[in-house]
Amino acid sequence: MKSGWECGAADLLHNQLQEELYDLLIEKYGKNSVRAEHERVDLIVRLPDRRVLIELKTYPEARYSIREALGQLLEYGYLEEPKDPLELVIVSPAPLTEEWAAYLARIRQRFLSPVTYRRFVSGQKDFDI
Repeated sequence: MKSGWECGAADLLHNQLQEELYDLLIEKYGKNSVRAEHERVDLIVRLPDRRVLIELKTYPEARYSIREALGQLLEYGYLEEPKDPLELVIVSPAPLTEEWAAYLARIRQRFLSPVTYRRFVSGQKDFDI
């Protein structure tokens, strides 16, 4: 149960956002390039130069989404030696604050980790990786 959410509300929102994002990514990159719930990752996009792992979280604050998704993405991406260059993307409807944007920038710089945060809300008509 996620703090601030009614029972089941987080799962319903997660499923809705995942379906909408999946459809947008297929429109942009093609059905053969996008997979949902593959290798435990919410969404994977295979691009010519990299593989993008997307973990979707629905916490009301970006910091909670980052905290939970970051560990999952590192495990999914690096448990075994990656075959392709990776990009790790945390997606959430919560806006990213300056403090947490700086935190992710430090992680990218200090650990050379390709992790980014993207905001996505229901009804959004475009999404860039």
